[in-house]
This record gives sequence, C-alpha cells and structure tokens, in this order.
Amino acid sequence: MSQVNTISETSTANRIAHYFSKAAADYTRHHAIQQTVGGQLLERLQPVAGRLLDIGCGPASFYPQLSALAAQYYGVDVAAGMLEQARRQTPVTVPLLQGSAERLPFAADQFDACFANLSLQWCARLESAIAEMQRVLKGNGQALFNLPVAGTFAELKRSWETVDQHPHTQSFKTVDDVADCLARAGVNDYDVELATHTQYFVDTRALLQSIKGVGASFVERSQQPGLMTPRRFANFSKHYERFRTDQGLPLTWVIMSIKFNKQINN
Repeated sequence: MSQVNTISETSTANRIAHYFSKAAADYTRHHAIQQTVGGQLLERLQPVAGRLLDIGCGPASFYPQLSALAAQYYGVDVAAGMLEQARRQTPVTVPLLQGSAERLPFAADQFDACFANLSLQWCARLESAIAEMQRVLKGNGQALFNLPVAGTFAELKRSWETVDQHPHTQSFKTVDDVADCLARAGVNDYDVELATHTQYFVDTRALLQSIKGVGASFVERSQQPGLMTPRRFANFSKHYERFRTDQGLPLTWVIMSIKFNKQINN
C-alpha cells in the first residue's frame, strides 16, 4: 500500500469517527433496521464460555443479549462519542475501547466470538477487518458479521440520479466483492445468508433524516454533491414519489450475513 493511500484512508477513518461521534446522541432514535438485522444475526451466535468482542459496538445496543451469551463482553468502536453513549448503557466494569475494526486494539487469540452488526461496511479494506477477527479469535472461535450490499437504497439512488450524478450515500460492495474479501483474508469456509428489508416513511424528509441518523449518508468529502437547495430537494422528492406504496415511501436494505469459525491456514 502506498503512503498516499494510507494517509487518505486514515483521513477518511477520522472523518467517519467524527461523523458518528456527532450522531451518537440521536443514533438510537433511527436504528430500527440495525436492531432488526442485529437480532437476526444474534440468533446465529452460539453461547460461549469466554470473551465476546462487539466490533463497532456503537451505543452498546446489544450489550444485554450479547453479555447473556458470553462470560465477558468487550466493546470496541472507532467513535469516541459512541463509546460515551455505550458507557451509559453498561456497567463500569465492562471493557469499552476505542479502535478500528481494521486494527483491533487486542493481542492475538483473545476471544471466543466476534460480533459485528452493520459496522464493517465502513472499513476501507473489509479483508483487513476479517483478518483481524481471525487474529484475535481463539482456535475455532466464531465470527459473525453483516453488512449492506449492492441493491441497498435502490430507490434513493434512482431518485437522486434524476437530479445529479453525485453519490449521496456510501457505495456498497456486491456479494462477489464480499466473497473476494473473505478469500483474501483466508476465510474459505463460511455460511452466508442474504435478506432484503424494507422500511417505509411518510415523506422524503423523514427518510433522509433516518439515513443521516444511522450514518449512511456519509460520503467522501471530495464527492460532496453541494448544497441541498429547495429546488433540488423538491425535484428529488418528486421522483421518489414514484415508489410510494400504501405503506409509504420505501427504503430497501439488502443485508449479507456471514458466519465462520476461525480457520487455520498453513
């Protein structure tokens, strides 16, 4: 990796951390989809007698369930603001550390399970985060993560394309992209599930507020599309109305869920 790329990725990671720290106080007002898919991921987790690491723990929304399935819960998040919220939801004895999923602040062979609910899509190099899970897991330890993939926000993207050609949310990997990242991280045996979830909103303002509330509106600074003028917003809203159903304006999430056990590659 070149030094320029390393600096760029570090800068982006810092902006993401700052973005989520600012959103931390209101995050739980908008995290319905995170709770839904996180609950489904949780159903695939086998109880462990040792330590469990919640990667990208956010405000520790799943602390009660995860701590009930492991002897000791650890949380790690890149955003200091999220950890402040997590501290309010957990006992003072619970270890909560600031750190990146791509460079976990732990020694090797420390955990019996790793759990990452809708957090790894922010990684510049998904394969690095997967390799880090492999590194910190004990032999045969289990790893579970999910992330949105291509097809997510299809209605949103099509509506914005009528206004401009700039990205208005993060881009999402394809299923094949994720499979390639797993292979590069040395994970060749895993279970995968793919599911589509749809949220409904009364109008585009509520829809965009929800996306912003969970951080999905973050884009690279160099890609910012400019100010949201009333005219642009009205044009966007007009085109989004084509997707309205009896339930409201739809917002589609395509979620890829992965489970694997630590693999020793000689």
